[in-house]
Amino acid sequence: MLVVSGNWVDDMRSGHGRYRYVNGDMYDGEWLNHVRHGSGQYTYAVNGIVYSGTWENGRRVGTGSISVVGRESVKVIHIKFLI
Repeated sequence: MLVVSGNWVDDMRSGHGRYRYVNGDMYDGEWLNHVRHGSGQYTYAVNGIVYSGTWENGRRVGTGSISVVGRESVKVIHIKFLI
């Protein structure tokens, strides 16, 4: 994983940060104890799909949206994750 920018506490990602993974995916959002936690946006490099929403202990929770960028338009799908 490449760290683009962000905060670290006790050698763990914590607070807001932007991280680009080896495969090109990008996460821009909140971290707690080295996992995605809080509001954030995850972009998949392979297809450009963007998930924006809430994360808890590294998992998507609550309400979020998925944006699919096409040639002529952007489609936004609102989803709700159940624990």
